[in-house]
Amino acid sequence: MYWPTSTARILSPTLTLPPESPDPIIYSSLNARKTLFLTLTASSISIWRVRPSVVLAELRRSKAEVDLHGPATWADWSPDGTRIVLQTSDSHLILLSLLYGHAPPAYRMPDLPRSGMKHFAPAPGEGGPIQSVEIGIEGVVKLEGGLLCAAITNSRIFFSTLSPPSVQSIPFPSPPKEGEGEGEGKGENELEVAERHEVWLLEDMPWLEREVLEVDVKGHPGELVGVDHGDDVREEHAEEELEEHAEEELEEHAEELEEHAPEAGDEGAELHANGNGVQYSPHEGEETQAEAEEAPEDMHETDESTLTVVKMYYWRRQKVWGWIMSDGSAYYVRMGENAKSRHSQETESEAYTSFQGIRIPLPPFVNTPLTPANTVHEITTLAPNFKFSTLFVGTSTGKLFLLPLPPSANPSPNYFAHVRQLSRESLAVKGRIKCADWTGDGYAVAVGWEGGWGVWSVGGRELGGAGAVKGVDTKDRYISGVDHLFWSMGNTELFTFALPGPDSPADQIFVVPFIKSALTGQQAPENARYAFLHMDDRVLVYRGADQPDMSVINPESDVWQHIKIPPSYLSTNWPIRYASISADGRLIAVAGRRGLVHYSSASGRWKMFVDEGQEQAFIVRGGMIWFHHVLVAATEGENSFQVRLYSRDTDLSNYNVLHVEEFLSPILNLSLIDNSLLVYTADNNLFHFLIVPTRDTIQLHLCGSISFNGVINTPHAVRGMSWMIPPVQKQLGDPTDDLIVATVIMLIGGKLVLLRPRKAGSDEVRYDMQILADCVEFCWTQLRGVGALENSLWAFDGCGLRVWLDALTIEAVEVDDEKDAYESVKESVHVPLDSYPVSVLTDKGVIIGVEPEFTIRESLPFAMYKIVTTSHLFIQHVLRFHLEEGQLEDAVNFGAYFESLVYFSHALEILLHDVLEDEVSGRLRNGQVHHAEEDEDDTGPLLSRVVEFLDYFDDALEVVVGVARKTEMARWQTLFNTVGNPRTLFEKCLSSNRLQTAASYLLVLHNLEQLDESHDDVIRLLKAAVAAKADSLCAEVLRFLRSIDETGASLLQAAREAGLLDDSGTRTPAEAQTQVAVARSPPEMVPAKMDPVPEAAKRRTQSVGLGFLPGTFGEEVRESPEQVRESPEQASEGLPEVEQVQVQETSDNVTAARTQEP
Repeated sequence: MYWPTSTARILSPTLTLPPESPDPIIYSSLNARKTLFLTLTASSISIWRVRPSVVLAELRRSKAEVDLHGPATWADWSPDGTRIVLQTSDSHLILLSLLYGHAPPAYRMPDLPRSGMKHFAPAPGEGGPIQSVEIGIEGVVKLEGGLLCAAITNSRIFFSTLSPPSVQSIPFPSPPKEGEGEGEGKGENELEVAERHEVWLLEDMPWLEREVLEVDVKGHPGELVGVDHGDDVREEHAEEELEEHAEEELEEHAEELEEHAPEAGDEGAELHANGNGVQYSPHEGEETQAEAEEAPEDMHETDESTLTVVKMYYWRRQKVWGWIMSDGSAYYVRMGENAKSRHSQETESEAYTSFQGIRIPLPPFVNTPLTPANTVHEITTLAPNFKFSTLFVGTSTGKLFLLPLPPSANPSPNYFAHVRQLSRESLAVKGRIKCADWTGDGYAVAVGWEGGWGVWSVGGRELGGAGAVKGVDTKDRYISGVDHLFWSMGNTELFTFALPGPDSPADQIFVVPFIKSALTGQQAPENARYAFLHMDDRVLVYRGADQPDMSVINPESDVWQHIKIPPSYLSTNWPIRYASISADGRLIAVAGRRGLVHYSSASGRWKMFVDEGQEQAFIVRGGMIWFHHVLVAATEGENSFQVRLYSRDTDLSNYNVLHVEEFLSPILNLSLIDNSLLVYTADNNLFHFLIVPTRDTIQLHLCGSISFNGVINTPHAVRGMSWMIPPVQKQLGDPTDDLIVATVIMLIGGKLVLLRPRKAGSDEVRYDMQILADCVEFCWTQLRGVGALENSLWAFDGCGLRVWLDALTIEAVEVDDEKDAYESVKESVHVPLDSYPVSVLTDKGVIIGVEPEFTIRESLPFAMYKIVTTSHLFIQHVLRFHLEEGQLEDAVNFGAYFESLVYFSHALEILLHDVLEDEVSGRLRNGQVHHAEEDEDDTGPLLSRVVEFLDYFDDALEVVVGVARKTEMARWQTLFNTVGNPRTLFEKCLSSNRLQTAASYLLVLHNLEQLDESHDDVIRLLKAAVAAKADSLCAEVLRFLRSIDETGASLLQAAREAGLLDDSGTRTPAEAQTQVAVARSPPEMVPAKMDPVPEAAKRRTQSVGLGFLPGTFGEEVRESPEQVRESPEQASEGLPEVEQVQVQETSDNVTAARTQEP
């Protein structure tokens, strides 16, 4: 979904700040609305704007203040963005306040003539005014007992202490009341804070003593059925709405923030807090460093085995906590609604109900050559993904784990039974994981190591990253280690902070641009069917579907069309929130923070709103979708929720809207199936409209609606939807009744769900929910296609594509009366992929994917990223499914559709090769051990069915010999026992004038010692080649004779019998022409001398691809040592011990080459 691209840009704070010797950046944090971020050094704090990335304010602490309270170590924002809490190494909390818009703008565009403005156009997100920010000191809190870490909630500051081991909290000081002077009312504030000081001792929390659950790492996600994060998702959705209006709210409410924020420069008071209460002392700066040092040195000393909280996370949207303990363990914690502290507890048991938590288990560490012995996992980072109910866990060993989020603080003991490990063993060299952050949509997580960084999808697919390269020095220091990172608004930029260096902070902040799929914004079928990506300022469309077949599968062909979005629109409406493409790929629509624009590839022009006020009056929420030349957009204005229809042929204006449909609640999703429009709203209702063209316009006709209350608990978690209608209803039924008979498909979080209707009464329809797959990143339905591809359901789960062919047949699954549910339905086809799929060309049988590529050179001072297009055939997977089910006719009809493709024979070779391997040895397929005998039924073994299927196509002979050359000789007996004697196949090739294929069979006959000493078969082929004037083939046959007989006698005899030499040895004209062809042949095609290979039959040959899809056989053919360790008797049974060769095939030549050992 997300891939790094281009090169990173560097942000240097030294360009805008006074030229003093700054300290390196030790911490950074993004505010809740993702518009500002802070950078922290030991003696200063800076406030940055995300776009444009400039410093707005900085507060530098004097040396005396740093000596008094200690260097800064941590800082974070309050949820409303008006305060910052700063932690020091000497157990102090410094409270800072922020004033917005109080001073003149920090930056202004100079007045330039109109001609000059063309050269200084604002970049995306840089069109509005840059608001000023001022930092003021509100007060200082001195904490007794050793401050370890802190976290901020909506109204309180939580922190953990070393002595006693506890979690404590204090409220934010209230701002002075109106009319009160400086110092007035301060006593009331102190008393209020003292009374509300809370302390929870860790020893009163028995759940901290739970044992670690040691479970095995599973390769598949856990079942999350029944997990309800409804309130969490709804609150998160509300926060997203706030982020979208962040810039407007900061400007509109600047005056209101000023009224509630204290005056800048007011140092307030110093607060002393310990486990016994809160104490205040005037903050007049009277305490000296000597007085501060009078504290006993051993006041914080505790036993090394004492369990303390060393890192706290508070996820305010869901009101849950993450605690990392001093022993490397971690807990997922919820705080009770009526939590009572140590001061207010009536009984000791009430401490148990204050916080409820569960230990996060990890599997035991497995030592590798890259890691030292006796290494254990210590949790260093937690990052929850509430959109997919997933928790990311980073460890000190560099390992990454994904666990299902528990619905409560006390889930069942086996709730964490499924732990997915994302990282490879080689990532251990990157060292300790320092940080992690999910994208706003939950599709990807960025991870920072001590020795590099990386990005992973929620399904476990690696999407990019880098690590240090030995011997190469680069100025991009972030690739050698990341201390902090976060995603910007729109998720198209990743801010990374390199580890401190000699030039820090000038070379610490790097911004990596990303390209992402349009599916992250809207799960529309067209967005899933096309390779449709976008960046900050442009969209990318894959045009390979319009190219010849060879261009589709050629990884070097550049078939991406880059379409720049108008800068005038993005300058004030960045970031891009939705992007939609039409079914034919010719029309594109883009929606940013406000309004929308659309594009036509026919004219190459964008259309924007003529009236900017109309553009700024609404936002697109719920998506956009094209119906021919009409754009259907879900919009939200001031207290109004609408579906609007815009025509591409008219200007964008409120006066040209074709139709407006009003709704009572926000629109969450749109989906278009033929001319049926599905609208899903936040009140859990699904509306069905028919798009009805009239003489003058196009209108929406409401057919009906249905409520999913009680079926779907979290409406905001629905990411995409579609439906399937039975054929009888399509042909004979009333379209207005489609809603009550259709099977609805929804993607809820990461679960692919089927909602099947079941009539419970005359007018009542009951929906039964069935989960088809979990951890699905995207899905779509293919309503039209070849054979079983019609009405098929496709889903990607991070490992491969899962396909339910003819998904309408899922309705025929029987109901289990005992469980009152439908039986589980396994996918028909599973296509494992090495790249991330972005498009499926069903008419070409190809899956288009992309892979990240990282390049670093000694000649360049920076690293470069790009995406590489890949292709993968799925034809053989569908054919195998039909043959396994005994559907020979369906397989033939399906294959006949693709027979004209130039790479169709290659797909058949893969099919025969895989089945042959399974027939002989068995292998893992679809996650289970598969044996050949499982395929035996009334129609016989699967290999026989495949051979019978191949007989329907002209390329059968070429396919068989091609597979023979790509497998070891131990497999030949099974192959030719089923296909037939290779001599018979050779004769068929000669009789049908397939001379090139016959030459390939010569090599097989030679290795099986079925060629007689007189070489009659070779001579017959040579005569046929001379008669056909195939000079290059003649040259190859002569070379073959020379390689098998060094004396040259066989070559001389064949040349005479073929008429290339007369009896006296004189060359005939035909032989002279052949000699020229031999001389002009590439020198690398001349085979080396072929020595006998002992026991060649039991040795495995090196797999060679055909060149269409590199690495196909090399990746898919894997055998265990037990499978290849055959006895000489088994290996040579029915096969003579002869030389084992393989063929290197070019377009016109076939040569023999020595086999290399694997």
